[in-house]
Formats: sequence, structure tokens, C-alpha cells
Amino acid sequence: MKIGILCEGEKTDAPVINTLLKHLFPSVEFFIRGKTKEAIFKAGDIELEKIFSEESVERALIVWDLLPLGHQMGVSCQWSEKPSRSEQRQMLLNLLCNSEHLSNSLKQQALHLANRYKFVNCDVEHPNGKEDLFKLISVCYTCDGWLLSDGSVLKDLASSNSRQAERWNPPDPDRCQNPAGELKRYFGQGYNKRLKYFNKSDHNIVITEEYIKQGKVESMLNSSSFSRMIYAIKQWVQL
Repeated sequence: MKIGILCEGEKTDAPVINTLLKHLFPSVEFFIRGKTKEAIFKAGDIELEKIFSEESVERALIVWDLLPLGHQMGVSCQWSEKPSRSEQRQMLLNLLCNSEHLSNSLKQQALHLANRYKFVNCDVEHPNGKEDLFKLISVCYTCDGWLLSDGSVLKDLASSNSRQAERWNPPDPDRCQNPAGELKRYFGQGYNKRLKYFNKSDHNIVITEEYIKQGKVESMLNSSSFSRMIYAIKQWVQL
């Protein structure tokens, strides 16, 4: 099976998701496309159609960060000023349901999801029996939060050969609104020169690889968005 992932962050989230999924599902082929939040909410229909038609995937996930809000990035992704997964999901489904670029089956899938989430009230036949062709995963608050799942992994990374970093109980992955800032602060106080000046583009993948090395990836399942992503893929793979 080949599964496509449309997500935010070509140099941040996409490499992390790619590395984690290849580790957890070695027999599955993945195609990962990282775009901006603006691209997902303005042209997500075009990107989704390309993933199915050009990359020949059988299923797909659209994964995006709840923060920052779209208006901070030049795109409307919700109506209220308070972060809302439901509103962002509805805005994205509005785009997909009214698209002129999606194939009939993908557009029907979007309508079926909109009906399931009670955004519309219509009797839409499922385009693929019972298994969705694509699913939506909104991450609360950002994918960087997954990296906060195990303080012992982060402590080992912040330490050097001669000095141990302070023990850290990181914030809950799903409740921290600025996980990258928390990681920057912690590693800035640590002794690993490689991570002393933390930035997402260079170091998120380093942390991800350490989780894999230590066999701690399953700790990320404490994040509801990560567990939803893994559960969705498991459902497809087990068909």
C-alpha cells in the first residue's frame, strides 16, 4: 500500500513524520508533501488531487497544526480568534467539497466527511465502501509537541559526555502552545553543543532519530493527534 501525507513544514514537520512512519510501518510506502498552512487552506484540493493522481497513492492524510492561526499566515482558516479544531476542519472541508479540481470520488469523500462531522446535512454515499480515501488530522497545537513526549530522551540529548543536563518534565504535548520555544529554552541550558542553538529545521529530525534509537517512539502515542494518525494508518494497512 502507498499512503500520501499532505502536511505543514517542508523542512520541519514533513521530515519528522516521514521518519516516524517509515520506522513504524516499514512495509508501507509513503509519499510526504510538506507545504505551508496557507497552501493547505487555499489549495489543499489541488495538492490532494496531485497526490492521488500523480503519486498513485491509495489513501492519504491531511495533517496540519492548529497554531498559528491562519490569519497570522495570510490565510483564513477559521472565523474566531480562539484556536478551534472544528472551525479549521470545517473551513478545509468547505474548500474540498466545493472544489473544481478534485476527482468525483475524492469530492464525494469530502462531502461524506462533512456530513459525518455534521457540517452539512445530506445523505452522501461513501465512495469507497467503509474505508475513507483520506482523513483529516488537526494537531493540537503543533507537531513539535510530539517531541516533548519523553523527558528522559530530551535529557540524554541535552547532556554531553562529561556533563548531565538537568532533569526535565516537559509540558504535555497536546497542551503546549509553543513546544519549539520550550525545546529551545531547554537545550540552550544544556551541554550538547550540537543542540545548544536549537532550531526546528535542523534539530527536530535529530530529536526524532533519538526517540527511535532509544525505542521510545511509542511514548508519542500519549499525544491524541499522533495516536489518531497512527490509528488511521493501521486501519488502512490491516485491510
